Amino acid sequence: AVAAAVVMASVYIQFTSLINHDSAWFLYSVDAFFEGGRLYQDIFFEVNPPLAFYLTIPPVYVSRVTGLFAPHVFIAYVFGLIAISLWLVRYLLARHAGHSSSVRRGVLSSALLALAVCPAVDFGQREHLMMILALPYMVLAAHRAVKGACRPLVAGSLGVLAALGLALKPYFLLLPVALELYLLFAGRRLTGVLRPETLGLAGAGLLYGLALVWFTPDYLTRIVPFALQVFHQGFMSSPASALWRLETLFLPVLLILHVATRRNQPGRALADVFTLAAVSFFLAYVMQMKAWSYQLFPTTASVVLALGAILSGGRKHGASPLPASGREYVSRLAAPVAAVMLLTLAGVGILRGGYQSEFVERLAPVVRKHAAGSAIYVFSSNLSAGFPLVNVTGVRWASRFPMQWLLPGLVRRRADLAQQDAAVEPEGLREIHRYALDAVVADLIRWSPELIFVDVREDKSYFGGLRFDYLAYFSKDPRFAQIWSRYELLKDFGTYHLYKRRPTPH
Repeated sequence: AVAAAVVMASVYIQFTSLINHDSAWFLYSVDAFFEGGRLYQDIFFEVNPPLAFYLTIPPVYVSRVTGLFAPHVFIAYVFGLIAISLWLVRYLLARHAGHSSSVRRGVLSSALLALAVCPAVDFGQREHLMMILALPYMVLAAHRAVKGACRPLVAGSLGVLAALGLALKPYFLLLPVALELYLLFAGRRLTGVLRPETLGLAGAGLLYGLALVWFTPDYLTRIVPFALQVFHQGFMSSPASALWRLETLFLPVLLILHVATRRNQPGRALADVFTLAAVSFFLAYVMQMKAWSYQLFPTTASVVLALGAILSGGRKHGASPLPASGREYVSRLAAPVAAVMLLTLAGVGILRGGYQSEFVERLAPVVRKHAAGSAIYVFSSNLSAGFPLVNVTGVRWASRFPMQWLLPGLVRRRADLAQQDAAVEPEGLREIHRYALDAVVADLIRWSPELIFVDVREDKSYFGGLRFDYLAYFSKDPRFAQIWSRYELLKDFGTYHLYKRRPTPH
């Protein structure tokens, strides 16, 4: 009954909220692909490799066939994946005779919280999809640690499923490396690495790599070089802002609890695996250093799973390496501390709720009034400025970029070079500058957007405090200046100015 209530509450929250901006962008891009767009050329020119795009194809296809609202189909699709993942976890737990019913219930309950409640505004993000797809593989690793058997076809399928999640970002590969090292220390021989699930994971990863080279070579030849030069420079956060998170405190506490109580845990291998996952994903978060909540979600979910495994099933009888006073201290504090941490993380997920956007609420009526059946353009370094506004209003997006992601890093690197009195700007930066200009001009000519939003904030996101004027920057190009002469200011929203295309004289 409690599980059903949790699921229904999560379903209600997600279906009565907006879809997050990243998922909204993927939905729109897949739809544009069905309309003939070319990945990493005239659509989807962004830093994400294409796997997240591919995973978004099923809900968009269903939406196009049925006419249902694509964001709602996507939400149902993600809940369907969660159901499949939990069913597989239940199947694996039932295969292990050593797990009591309380351990199974505890792990399944924490998995439900981790996948359905904790995502909150990040529901459907790449990290969320990764956790959904990789969780059965993680449980299987715990099963292998205690010499558990699994049908080769099932194990191989779980490896393939995990690959679909772990290949979304290279940072996620820390997890299988950590788990394989753990299994080696757990007593398996080196040849034990060659199991159906690892072969399935590696095989699927190899096929994806070949597909990346064959079908989307522009990602490797254009996107990756651009991203290496300006993306991290532009979007990197300070260590203080990235690490000022609840999980930064909870992770070391989890490690202490796990080490102190490990010998008495009925679900010891599960707690081992989930704790390793929490550490691996936190390292991945630190390596990215973006301070974006969804990048921390795998850590949050893994901590919830580990706490659930530690709390489930009471204590396993047996000797403890701790002295009597230590055993008494741990027995009194471990369970309540773990319970408080678990409830806190679940409560934060509930309080965060679904995705909301004041920007969409304010601007959707204006877009519907002035750009219905047409296209809009947004000069901003924030993806949330254009999405899910485009999805909600049904207008077209007049840009190959999700946002102006090339510019923050370019502007900041140029500023650094100016401070260093560099005589010559690197050719790579000049190429990015030329591409940004050419792409904006080409997209504006192609789509002739009815409305253009311009971010006019003095302190624009990701520019590191540097002053930057979009219109002044692009108007240096005579092609853009000529295009811009056809637009007039329609409304001043304070942080954004809205321009409307003048009627074409007859």
